[in-house]
Amino acid sequence: MKRTKEATGVINANELYTLQTVMDILGLGYKAYTVMRRQGLPIIRQGTRKYVSGRQLIEFMEGKAHVEKQGQRDSHEGPTAPAASME
Repeated sequence: MKRTKEATGVINANELYTLQTVMDILGLGYKAYTVMRRQGLPIIRQGTRKYVSGRQLIEFMEGKAHVEKQGQRDSHEGPTAPAASME
């Protein structure tokens, strides 16, 4: 059975993080990180190194939470069947 990574820290808005540090802090594997990149997480390249801005990571995560919350709300809305009458 594969062991799930655990989140180990806090993201500070005024810091830059390496890819490995972001994965360690958030408890993510490389595949989850690549999904975040495809979904629009911005990265900063310096030569062959890649960095993530703490501020942009926080904004990205907050935006994802907002979208997910909207999706959950939308899935519960919609037409409902009228209540059955006992008369």
